[in-house]
This record gives sequence, structure tokens and C-alpha cells, in this order.
Amino acid sequence: MIQRIQTVFLFLVSVLLIAACFFPMWSYQPEGGDAHELFLTGYQHIVDAEMVKENLPYGLLGMLAIAAATISAISVFQFKDRMKQLKLGYINAFMMLAIMGGGLYFINMELMESVGAKGAYGIGFWLVIAAVVCNMAASKFIRKDEELVRSMDRMR
Repeated sequence: MIQRIQTVFLFLVSVLLIAACFFPMWSYQPEGGDAHELFLTGYQHIVDAEMVKENLPYGLLGMLAIAAATISAISVFQFKDRMKQLKLGYINAFMMLAIMGGGLYFINMELMESVGAKGAYGIGFWLVIAAVVCNMAASKFIRKDEELVRSMDRMR
């Protein structure tokens, strides 16, 4: 049913992933230097007072985030088939872990080496982590519902 707690968590997953696209995953701003920011949709930095934005390959993370948000939204309406909901949740978890892994790769292997300094993880990074936690909670409650239904079937 749509009013179940897992629906709230699945909806939160969608909202958090969409919001993560608008906040930086990582940023570095030296004193008097050029600013660097990594978003799920691309990497932008200021060179000689001009904003330069690179979309590829960084934008692939944004595409994964939009796909995961869409899968989560679709999963909300699969309440009659809890096993399908669980499978979609596992696919979603895999995609979000790919976002996290890709983000950490871009931050640690590419950006920190090119910038030559550590930056700070931004709100976008933590929003993806919150989405993973909400997805895990939704899966837990879906499994709990499935166990309840199966136990009721045994009693009949």
C-alpha cells in the first residue's frame, strides 16, 4: 500500500538523489585562488576569473543519480509485488554505490591530484549517503511486510 513506511523512504531516496545533483560533492577554495567544485552533473572550476565546466565523464554520475531516483519512484508504485520492489531496491543500491564509488574515484584520483590539495566533501556527497541509508531502511520494511504476508498465508 502506498501509505506504508517504505513508501516514505523510497520517496526520500528520490528526493535526496535529485537534490544531490544541485549541491557539490566536493569543493576546494584556496585563499585568493581558483575555486574547484565537483557536482554529480559535472566539474567546474574558475580559471583566470572565468568559469570552466566539464561535463564528461563527471556527468555520468548525474545520469546514474537520475536513473536511481526514477527507479525509486517506480518502486513506490510496485507495492502489490513486494519481491519486485525488493529487486528494484537492490538495483537502486547498486547504482547508488556506483555513484559513491565513481565520486570517490574522481575526487581522490583525479581532482585531488590535479588540484594538489585536499578539499572538503560537500552536501551532495552526504545526500547520496543519506539516500543509501533510506534505501536500506525501505528494503528492511519491504522484507518485513513480505514476511508478515507469508506468515499469514501459512495460517490459512
